[in-house]
Amino acid sequence: MWIEPRLLPWAALLTLVLVALASGHGCRPSTDDDDSSAGADDDDDSTPPPVPLGDVIGVFNLTNVVRGATDSYVDFSGAFGTFASIETDTLSPAAYLGSFNYSADAPFWLPELGGFPTPAIGESVIVDLFDYFPWSPAEQEWWDGGPRIGLGNYLCSRLDLEDVSAYQVDDPLSPGVAGWLSGGSLDWHNQAGEHVVGSVLEGRVQLPLAVSLEAPSVSEVHRSPAARDLEVSWSPGLDSAAVSVGLIRESRLAYVASVADVGSHTIPADVLHGEFGPGAAELVLARTLENRLAHPQGDILVRTREERRVQVELLPDVVLDPAFGEPGQTVIASIHWYAGTFDATTTLELGQLNSSGGIDADGVTVLALVPDTNDPSRADLQVMVSPAAVPGPRDLKIVTGSASIEWPAGFAVLDLLPSDDCLSANAIEPLAPGSYTSSTAGLSNSISSGFSCLPWSLNGSDSVYRVELQEGQVLLATMLQAEPTDGAMALLSACGDALSAVACADGTFEGESEVLSYIAEATGVYYLVVDSYVPATGGSSSGPFSLEVEVSAPALRPGWILPGETRNFTLSSESPFSIAAQHPAALDFGSGVSIDQVTAGASPEQLEVQASASLAAALGPRDLSVDNGGSANPVQFLDALYVTGWPVYDSCAEASAAPAVQQGSSAGYGVQTSSRINSVPCLPWASIGPELFMPLDVVAGTSLDLGVVSEEDIQLYVLSDCNLPESCLEEAAVDETVGGDFESILDWVPTTTGRYYLVIDMYAAPADLAAWQFDLNVFVQ
Repeated sequence: MWIEPRLLPWAALLTLVLVALASGHGCRPSTDDDDSSAGADDDDDSTPPPVPLGDVIGVFNLTNVVRGATDSYVDFSGAFGTFASIETDTLSPAAYLGSFNYSADAPFWLPELGGFPTPAIGESVIVDLFDYFPWSPAEQEWWDGGPRIGLGNYLCSRLDLEDVSAYQVDDPLSPGVAGWLSGGSLDWHNQAGEHVVGSVLEGRVQLPLAVSLEAPSVSEVHRSPAARDLEVSWSPGLDSAAVSVGLIRESRLAYVASVADVGSHTIPADVLHGEFGPGAAELVLARTLENRLAHPQGDILVRTREERRVQVELLPDVVLDPAFGEPGQTVIASIHWYAGTFDATTTLELGQLNSSGGIDADGVTVLALVPDTNDPSRADLQVMVSPAAVPGPRDLKIVTGSASIEWPAGFAVLDLLPSDDCLSANAIEPLAPGSYTSSTAGLSNSISSGFSCLPWSLNGSDSVYRVELQEGQVLLATMLQAEPTDGAMALLSACGDALSAVACADGTFEGESEVLSYIAEATGVYYLVVDSYVPATGGSSSGPFSLEVEVSAPALRPGWILPGETRNFTLSSESPFSIAAQHPAALDFGSGVSIDQVTAGASPEQLEVQASASLAAALGPRDLSVDNGGSANPVQFLDALYVTGWPVYDSCAEASAAPAVQQGSSAGYGVQTSSRINSVPCLPWASIGPELFMPLDVVAGTSLDLGVVSEEDIQLYVLSDCNLPESCLEEAAVDETVGGDFESILDWVPTTTGRYYLVIDMYAAPADLAAWQFDLNVFVQ
């Protein structure tokens, strides 16, 4: 699993935007106050300008990004400094400032908006945007240009980062193409600048002409083989703008070429195939004008840039469509071999690759291969799948003369048909418990981001299946895709709506199993999305996967009790309980746990049970034995109840209504837990596993030591408001170790008396989904 840097909620971004707008969006600065006395009420008093500090003391970037008629935005960012060591050919140093620390400001910086070098005309570079840092802010001297810097109607707000002061507004509400006058000009000004910046700068900043991209078409995703050159063409302009052609994969891997404005450029196949590989990318064609504003301390570079962006899908060397079949089926398919050709000598086999490079037949036979006379890279194919063929992936091998290719998992025998969208999911039967083999090959990437329980994006194709659950039932789904694919899953309560995800699974890496578990809080229809992330160097965007589905109901709810506590439980069985079972003597939890009362439940398969645990009851799981009368006795429910040293509050509602936990040290068990918080801003990584909430009533000025250890990878943090993940306390949050290691918060001193909530959160689903164990220490000094 590739982990992206943390992205904060848009709410934080909108706050910055609204502050900028409310502070005089597009207004001219007021007249300078020449009062230089100590009691003056402003900080832009006229003073003699200092000596020049460098050739360039500021670099700013104004970019208009156009992805379509209704998808565009304007970004304005930059910084002041000596720039003694910076490569000023870098388009915008501010584009990657946030990469130096994952602070609250990090999401405001987008490497794809200029965090890359601009090579000399006729040359190109390939760069990792997250690894390319041509300068370090620690080596610079920085100045304050004031709280606002304006370029026409666009404003930058100052951000004080840990290392530098810089400026950025990345405004998703900006009018984009509608608010950008291609070929026009803008004025530059400062607001309330410090005296070291000097007087207000007046300058006309020229904007480039509009980008007129002719090919590839902007109307849809452009699909092109990675094994072939990608031709880009546009209408040249007369504004002397520098033209660049770029290809960016997920704000990371980038190809950047500076080209003459002649209207065409070819991205070579060796870059597409050798560097990027198959998968999604974004083509960027840009026109850039550099405006140099004179200043007594050194010039300020203002680069204005218009970009036209197109989504590109780079295809693998071999594309088989369809790439699957069911046992007993004869499949009619077409195949493209973009890195080779088909002719009368070509052979194609499907099966299992052996150690000598050959193919062992495995229930799949190629009956016919007919090359396309008009396209040597294409052929028609007829494949027979034996009725006895075992579901699963098959390897593919093509040989034409001396040229050959081996394509692992190029075909799959399925017992679960692919389901590309909500319409397909609703048209087939809901998933029943069982083991399945299916594929996402050839499907669309319907949902790539926005999952409520995943802070990162998924670039692989996805399949959607309907699941029907009763309240209290447990869904356990395990899926596996072969390397290099990193599988993932999400369970939606509303089909197609990523924000409705009630559970996610993306806690392992490529070629490893993912496990999704969910306890249904309401009876209804849910939708299981089988998704994936494919690295830039991987193969096709998706492929075969195995899926195992289990649906069960906990025998006892709730499944835990504290020593010295009396609780009410609901016991459920697959078979009806007899009258004989409705007696305390018929039930046995073992030593230390007594049965106080048993009554009939809401159905013949349920009993309502009241039980008590003694103060001396041993911690750990308890089997439940029930004398149900008849010959099949007793009925056993294994690990039905856990005696735990800490309460298992699975929600804020439970924790808020419960008494505060007392200090001490004990083992605890997470039983029947779910994930409700997936990220908090005071920790750098997400946590898509379940969590527990421990209410703490504390007095201001006291000092608390909190610590936890588990075989699971745990985060530990404190919320001042249980319902607001944003209320986590920076000084009381830790995620420094992995599973089996101790996490601790030491000497936390709350500043306000009241109730807080200690959260024991888990990075991914636990290895034992029935119950996960932890040891917790809570001490007040």
